[in-house]
Amino acid sequence: MMKNAMLLPCVARAAAMVGGVRPLGAKLGVKPTTFYHWGRVPGKRVLAIEKITSGQITRHDLRPDLYPLTHKPVDEQAVRRIIREEMIDLVRQVTAGITMEISKGHK
Repeated sequence: MMKNAMLLPCVARAAAMVGGVRPLGAKLGVKPTTFYHWGRVPGKRVLAIEKITSGQITRHDLRPDLYPLTHKPVDEQAVRRIIREEMIDLVRQVTAGITMEISKGHK
């Protein structure tokens, strides 16, 4: 192993999950020292690492440039605001309809 080389954080997590860089290397068919040369996880290794870690380390974790999130995390406050605005609009529509019916009845 090279002295000053470091593992990518996602690779270090994967290695820790399988018992170290030797077992991870064996599962991927690469020498353990290979991991210390990676500036980023090679695209051809991404899905294998995701599978080896049972999805605990996702393809997006490994290579967000290749596997971007397909949706944004839910913003609970934004959802509540939208629901509140829709409810206010609905109440206004119902109120306007009732007012029109009352007005028609008094003519």
